[in-house]
Amino acid sequence: MYLLFMNKEIGYTVRKLRKAHGWTQVELAQKLKASQKVVTTYENNQRTPTLENLKKLAAIFDITLDELVGMKDVQIVTEQPHMHRNSRVARVQDLYERLPPLEQRSILKQIKALVDTNGK
Repeated sequence: MYLLFMNKEIGYTVRKLRKAHGWTQVELAQKLKASQKVVTTYENNQRTPTLENLKKLAAIFDITLDELVGMKDVQIVTEQPHMHRNSRVARVQDLYERLPPLEQRSILKQIKALVDTNGK
């Protein structure tokens, strides 16, 4: 039971910190030297980071391991107040980032086609 709670806390914290830094899952994966799929599985609580990756994530976000795993509150200060102008944009971004790269490209093509069809 405790491990499930910790897993959810870590996934939530990783997503929250990544977004606060204005990074995509791909950008965080590059910093972590991992694939986007690894980051996605962490954020969606499908997989718990190894101790090595927990240490890397803490260093990337410049926080302690205690903060990363939820034993201490994380103070997030963002210099990007425009990041989530409203909850609808945040929700669309969150759903988009959960998709595999191939499907992300497909969605972008569809959006571009809609914009082109409806005039610029």
